[in-house]
Amino acid sequence: FWFQKWVFRFGGYRWVVSGGLKLDSLMYIHEHIRYAECQAIIGRADAFVKALRQANPVDYRSIVKQGDIRQANCYYSSSDVASKSRYDADERYEEINQETLTLRGGWRVSSSGPGIYITLIITRYLGLRIESGQVIFDPVIPKSMNGLMASLDFRGHALTLLYEVNKNEFSPKRITVNGALLPFEYEKNPYRSGEAKIDLNDIVSILTKENNMVIIEL
Repeated sequence: FWFQKWVFRFGGYRWVVSGGLKLDSLMYIHEHIRYAECQAIIGRADAFVKALRQANPVDYRSIVKQGDIRQANCYYSSSDVASKSRYDADERYEEINQETLTLRGGWRVSSSGPGIYITLIITRYLGLRIESGQVIFDPVIPKSMNGLMASLDFRGHALTLLYEVNKNEFSPKRITVNGALLPFEYEKNPYRSGEAKIDLNDIVSILTKENNMVIIEL
């Protein structure tokens, strides 16, 4: 079903065909979350979070006004124009631009897409990942979300992450773990100031509490 897929453009409109089935697809979510990732890499925090919300069915119509009601616990593969056919959608393309046509969710319960989405939340939004024995802190968070807190398990240790988003929306300026200030180096990023990197062993050695507090100042 998913192993044969063709994507082509016609009349300024994007079409996706999979396994012989056609979507009048205005937005293919799998591609869209890669677009969201690009916004994080170049440091456009508001655009990044907006793109994440556009791919999330929860409270969908507050971010996509012409969206149809969507099941909140399902991952949709696409956002499709409610049209009779591809020809009808092409003829009414201006109505799409004017946001007057309803957008419905495509196939539900997609497979790989949700994993990519959650990975973006952890590694680009919260900005926590491990690369070559280094812990990378690279959150991209809008100033409007100053004070964001998140809890997760890290190598068997409970962490609470607190983000102080005051000056910038990316590239940490100060990181403390359980009150201890951690020195770090910056990784190069050709588009913006880079992420902070700290040796994995240096962090694990001070994760001694039942719940460890990590404060990241941007």
